[in-house]
Amino acid sequence: MSAKLPDEISARKQMLYGVSLLIGINDQAFGLLASMAAESRVSAGHVIVHQGDLGTKLFVIVRGEVRILLQGRHGDVEVARMKEGDFFGEMCVLERLPRSASVAAVTETYLVLLSYAAFDILFEQMPLEHHRVLSNIARSLSARLRELGDEFALRT
Repeated sequence: MSAKLPDEISARKQMLYGVSLLIGINDQAFGLLASMAAESRVSAGHVIVHQGDLGTKLFVIVRGEVRILLQGRHGDVEVARMKEGDFFGEMCVLERLPRSASVAAVTETYLVLLSYAAFDILFEQMPLEHHRVLSNIARSLSARLRELGDEFALRT
């Protein structure tokens, strides 16, 4: 893998700016993660991750919209939609287990990808900043659980 140029890192930092996952981290940590990020463009209908596959990357939606799908008895069930600024795949930062859901692009979608290894390096080099990211993930997971609980309550 070739080294990323400063302009590439700066562009990725701009793409990640304001994403709730990274709120509160310092510029050095932000730059470290941006330097290890990759980009991807997927077309509408493309399945980005499959439920049951091993999760190794976290995805930030730069532009576009995705559907979060769970396998049900009668096929896939949409449980959420996400758009620009949202992120998914964060559980791979916490644990190395299979994906809990599939994610498919609704529209052409541009993503920034961060591997779990990037967060491991952040932990080794800047543990306080890593803690801030984990706190942001915890807040996000809590909000998503609350939303799912509210949705479930409305259906019963």
